Amino acid sequence: EVNVGPRTLLGERQWEVVQAAVQWGYYDDPRGVSLRQVAERLGMARSTIGEHLQNAEGTIMRWLVEQE
Repeated sequence: EVNVGPRTLLGERQWEVVQAAVQWGYYDDPRGVSLRQVAERLGMARSTIGEHLQNAEGTIMRWLVEQE
């Protein structure tokens, strides 16, 4: 299949949360923002943000492994 990358495997909301988390430094070391701060900025529950990120991370990791 053409153009199947992790981006195409994520839902719109998942992608929005992942993009925000990356841009705001959630994945930096040390972290630029906490999960709570990402949730506040996006106006969503912390648990929802955590769920979106965890699901997206799982999807992306599986995709990476399948590429090998």
